[in-house]
Order: sequence, then C-alpha cells, then structure tokens
Amino acid sequence: MAAYVDYVEANLAGYRSLVRAAAGGNETLRGIYEDARTALLERIFASDALGEVIAETPATRLVVRGWAALAEETVLTWCDDPGGVSRDQVVALLTEGLPALVASLPPD
Repeated sequence: MAAYVDYVEANLAGYRSLVRAAAGGNETLRGIYEDARTALLERIFASDALGEVIAETPATRLVVRGWAALAEETVLTWCDDPGGVSRDQVVALLTEGLPALVASLPPD
C-alpha cells in the first residue's frame, strides 16, 4: 500500500485523469483501468497463495474488488486534502482494512 500511495502522489494528475476518464465512459481508458484493477486483484491473491489472510472465494473476490475502489477513492481524496490524516495512517487504514472486511463476511 505504501508503494501505491507513493505512486498516486507522484502521478496524481495522470492517475486522477485515468480514473475519471474510465468512470466517464471512455472505452479505451476504461479497458486500461479495468486491466490495472484486475492486476491488483490477482496480485493480492497471488501474494497470499495459501489463503492464510484471504482465502480466494467468489465472496472474497467481490470484497477485494470493492476494497480496491475504496483504496483508490481514499488515496485520491487524501491527496486533495489530508485533513490531518498522516500518510502512515492512510496506509494503515487500507492495509488493515482489507483483512477486516474479509473477516466480516458471513461463513459459507
């Protein structure tokens, strides 16, 4: 997450443009955006291949995808106005938030 926050901060204008254009319906940019979102999702499951933190199920894939949107919006909003929230706090919120969201899923 720290690397993601660093990337967004260093490329804020371009990253924001990509996100907004994808949301606005530009099909080319939407494809690039979806490829990036899918790569993030796959990286999360690949880095925890044994499912020790996040077991791969349809429900967890859904939660991880939603969390990615949360992370994106949180970082973009924080870049615009940190509002007294430190970078470390943002990173911790997002890093700790994903396992917490997954843990809140009802059992199968």
